[in-house]
Amino acid sequence: MILVAEFSLKLNWLPATGAKSFSASPVDAIRHALLPGIAIAAYGMAEVARQLRGALLEVLSSQYVRTLHAKGLSMSRILWQHGLKNVGVNLLTIISLLVNRMLAATVVIEAVFAIPGLGSLIVRGAIQRDFPIVQGVVFTMVVVVIAVNLIADLLCAAVDPRIEQ
Repeated sequence: MILVAEFSLKLNWLPATGAKSFSASPVDAIRHALLPGIAIAAYGMAEVARQLRGALLEVLSSQYVRTLHAKGLSMSRILWQHGLKNVGVNLLTIISLLVNRMLAATVVIEAVFAIPGLGSLIVRGAIQRDFPIVQGVVFTMVVVVIAVNLIADLLCAAVDPRIEQ
C-alpha cells in the first residue's frame, strides 16, 4: 500500500492497479508489473540477505577460513570459492521456502494491485462459493510447492555430496 501511495498517487509515476498484455504494449506491461514485482520481491530480498549474512558470518568465523587466510588467500577468494560453497545448501533451502511463501503472497498482491491471476481466481472462487475452482487452484499451488521442494532437494544433493549419503 505504501508503494501505491508513493509511486502511483503522490508521484504519479506508475499505475496503481491492473495489468496489461505484454504483446499489446511491452512498455505498459512493464510499468504495470513494476509495483507488484517490487512488493513481492522486497520481502524475499530482505529474507535472503539476512539469512545469507548470518550463514556467511558463521562460516567465515570458522577455523578453516582462518587457515585459508593464513595461507595467503584473499578475502574475496575465500568468500566466493569457499564461503558461498559452504552456505549453498542453506541458501537453496531458504530460497525454496521463500518461493513457497511468495506463491501464497500472490493472493494478497493480486488483490491489492487488482491483477487477474491465480490469487484473484481463488479469492473470487471462495467468495462465490465455487469450491471446484478453489480446489483446482489450491491443487495447482500444491503441485508447484512440491516441484520447488523436489528441485531444491536435488540441487542441495548436487551442491553437497554428503546429503546423498
